[in-house]
Amino acid sequence: MKPICVTLIKLALASLATYIIIVYILGIFPPMDIAKLLGS
Repeated sequence: MKPICVTLIKLALASLATYIIIVYILGIFPPMDIAKLLGS
């Protein structure tokens, strides 16, 4: 595979992992709690 393809795949995996982490955190802390944390 070309280096560009490998880079795109790595970027896609990284963005997917970030998305999963964000969803996981939102699952633990409801949006209202996050708003309170950001507001305080």
